[in-house]
Amino acid sequence: MKKFITLIAVTAATIAQAASFQWGTGTVKVSFDGTAFTSAGSDVKGYLVYLGTSTDTSTLWTLDTSAGTISGATSVDSKAPTTTGLAANKGKIVNTYNDNDIGNVAVGKTFGMYIKFTDSSGVDWYNFSDTVAVMSTDATGAYEAKSFAFNFDSKSEINVKTGAAPTAGGGWYAAVPEPSVALMGLLGIGMLIRRRKA
Repeated sequence: MKKFITLIAVTAATIAQAASFQWGTGTVKVSFDGTAFTSAGSDVKGYLVYLGTSTDTSTLWTLDTSAGTISGATSVDSKAPTTTGLAANKGKIVNTYNDNDIGNVAVGKTFGMYIKFTDSSGVDWYNFSDTVAVMSTDATGAYEAKSFAFNFDSKSEINVKTGAAPTAGGGWYAAVPEPSVALMGLLGIGMLIRRRKA
């Protein structure tokens, strides 16, 4: 199973105590089911999540077992893949997170990242990084570059209601209805067809 490493290029930009850094997929294009995204759009977007000092990647998602859904954690920044520049740059997520004097950018503070893709059927797929970026500085006081690891080669439909959960770095995940719910839907369609024939 192939893992793509995506860079979070951190730079020290300390103007009036505020700081910022560039984050995204570095040189890697986001891909789904073997196809790289070649343009931006509302169907795919990356999300940067502030985790405080936690390194628990399971906090990047929430499961609603009553509704049978997955949702991503509240983000501090989001970005769709870029369509500007050379063709080789399309499909890469690059954005700058501005701290705006909130204090999120400091030594020991952590960030996670996930990517959401909505397919043509309206199904939401999530891909969660299996690493977090822990802020640190070098000898000069500049923030050091970190990396996020993603797997774009795998996709899984999971039944949230039966207790299944995503795995950070496990690839793309989508929630699917319980088999009984899907069966009831098929039976309902069958009844409608039969009723029309009668």
